[in-house]
Amino acid sequence: MTENNFDQASHIGSHIDLLADMSNVMSRAKPGKVDAIVVPTIHPHRVGPAIALAKALECKIVLLCSTDSQRREIEKIGRALHADTLTLVVPPGYGHPLLDFERRAMEKHTDIAVKRNIGLLLARLCGWRTVFFLDDDIRGMEPSLIARSPV
Repeated sequence: MTENNFDQASHIGSHIDLLADMSNVMSRAKPGKVDAIVVPTIHPHRVGPAIALAKALECKIVLLCSTDSQRREIEKIGRALHADTLTLVVPPGYGHPLLDFERRAMEKHTDIAVKRNIGLLLARLCGWRTVFFLDDDIRGMEPSLIARSPV
């Protein structure tokens, strides 16, 4: 995106149209099973719905925050709602050659691409086949929209 196109950029109010039924896709993953939800966040107070979603889906949740104080606040929430919560601190400006995947030239929050790439790397290291990336400001995600029963 060039500097002249910033006025044309807008936030998508709902991402529901981006979801696709993947239940017919052949995979080694169990149909309808999500291994983990990855949430890049800078707002600890917003992660409750994501943690509840992970609990409902019986999957792990990885919360990637920017500061240690955010991590401590998130851990208080995570312990209360879901035992399988992992919180990691990704400080601003963090970088590593393993995280130099493709990313957009301009981003609203510069650490989101690094946090998502850490999520991809963690998924690979843990052998997760199905990972759901969820922004901390998304609400109303029903488990049935994410994990569908085999047809």
